[in-house]
Amino acid sequence: MRNWNLAIIGNPVGDEEENFEFAPGVAVRRIVRAKIDTKDSPSGFADIKTLMSRKDAAIDLQGETEKLKEEEIKAERRRQLPDTGLVVLYPIDKVSEPVPAKTTRRSLDAAEHVIGVGLVFPRPSGEDSTVEWNYISADLSGVDIEEEDFSLIEGEVVG
Repeated sequence: MRNWNLAIIGNPVGDEEENFEFAPGVAVRRIVRAKIDTKDSPSGFADIKTLMSRKDAAIDLQGETEKLKEEEIKAERRRQLPDTGLVVLYPIDKVSEPVPAKTTRRSLDAAEHVIGVGLVFPRPSGEDSTVEWNYISADLSGVDIEEEDFSLIEGEVVG
């Protein structure tokens, strides 16, 4: 893979102390990703559940993509950018205080601001894309699955 697009997801620039500067002239306001409030998480561990929204995977596509479903985004990526991957960077505020209504979340409280990275790979093609592998599954029937919370993502403004 030789072709990659790069996207930075953040909020419109605000006060200088709220911004994250990737390079001179390339700055966005940091986003919030509060962690799941779990009592048994190891120290230094933070489960934020969702980093990347579906619309982020379509950010480099042309046309109306905001209402596309995941499979439609994949098909559109194959049509428009069949040989191009996407790297998405998210400057995450180190405090990331959750909105008050989210009682299952707590502040991220990281030592420093965090850069989240999302990768979207193009669909492989050709004979050299075949990989032999074994399929392994895990019994997750005893795992408590939290309903996806997109409120923090949906409330952000993409600039």
